Amino acid sequence: MTLVDSSKAESARKQRNWQYVYSLIPSFVLYPGMDDVFKFIRDNGVKVAIVSTSPRPYLERVCRYFNIPADALLGFHDCVRIKPAPDGMIRALSAINSSAEMTVSFGDRAIDIIASNAADVSSVACLWGTAEIDALINSSPSAIISSPIQIIDCLK
Repeated sequence: MTLVDSSKAESARKQRNWQYVYSLIPSFVLYPGMDDVFKFIRDNGVKVAIVSTSPRPYLERVCRYFNIPADALLGFHDCVRIKPAPDGMIRALSAINSSAEMTVSFGDRAIDIIASNAADVSSVACLWGTAEIDALINSSPSAIISSPIQIIDCLK
């Protein structure tokens, strides 16, 4: 939900009806400004790892459909412990050959911020598409942004 509005599939995801979820991917929508973010990432060689509580096959399909630049995808089954544990963030750092000090994480859930903070990665709370604004703000993010286009400023 940070990159793509996939809310249409939320109930099917909770039921783990992945075949139906996959059929819904064409109806998902990129948030306004996200194409500009992806262009900035490509033009500037920014390394990207996506860490999600969803299974990797789902991540792969969404990234392929929307041409999302990602150097590493870490899903539910790729981590010993899932968020809010820092395992996925730590594995992501290794996957993109980066250090915590040189990395910034963007998330729309409190568990994203908690996991990033536990891995000593700067965390940015993304307020669009989230159902838990208060929890997200109270999770001690390094920064808070309200629009995808602001991701570019955080990356500069």
